[in-house]
Amino acid sequence: MHILVVDDSKTVRNVIISHLDSLGFRDVSEADSGESALYLVVRKKVDFIFLDWNMPKMNGIEFLAKIRGMSNHAKIPVLMVTTEGEREKVLQASALGIEGLVVKPFTKELLLLKVLEVFVKRGLKLPPPSSEPLVVKQAKDAADETVSAAGEPAAPSPEAA
Repeated sequence: MHILVVDDSKTVRNVIISHLDSLGFRDVSEADSGESALYLVVRKKVDFIFLDWNMPKMNGIEFLAKIRGMSNHAKIPVLMVTTEGEREKVLQASALGIEGLVVKPFTKELLLLKVLEVFVKRGLKLPPPSSEPLVVKQAKDAADETVSAAGEPAAPSPEAA
């Protein structure tokens, strides 16, 4: 399952990705605007979206309206994660088919509860738990990609010693 986290705040994206990691989700992309998210959705299979409302270039509602108008992306589950809590705005997002709304600031438990609610509602399966934290996986992946021109593992840099 591929998840897209869309928020103009890098910090918020990192927090959401870290919380998803604790549930075993490793296949995650991120975008800092609705415009860049639309670019990713069109080019990559996305199965679930965390979406902020207020962003530059294209806000979350504009992005949501666009993907709901695309037959092959219209059914992607979307969980809004936003500071917007006004009734009219929530109704506007609901009319576009969001699965739920999490108001910032949020706790890890609340975010994970909302994810689980969507998975149960949609009959989706959670990934198997991983005993390897995301930062360890990223470090291993980076080490695997570091090879010399001859195809041998690269020697560590003098600064690393």
